[in-house]
Amino acid sequence: STIKTPEDVDGLLIRLSDESGKGADFRLVFAKALSSAYETDINETIVKDLAMDEYELCSSVEPFGVKTIIVRF
Repeated sequence: STIKTPEDVDGLLIRLSDESGKGADFRLVFAKALSSAYETDINETIVKDLAMDEYELCSSVEPFGVKTIIVRF
């Protein structure tokens, strides 16, 4: 898992992986209110918008998969 600044956009990039082979649902909770959240490919190209509440977002990772998310505050 990684947290870093994205290459070409403002925000925070979060990369999560499943190494168990079981896949997993997850919930991320932030101290600051989110203005947007996106799923990206490995090259940080936005693939789709993610549903979110003011301070959290929920998604899942496929078995042995990688999920890359960019959030903006």
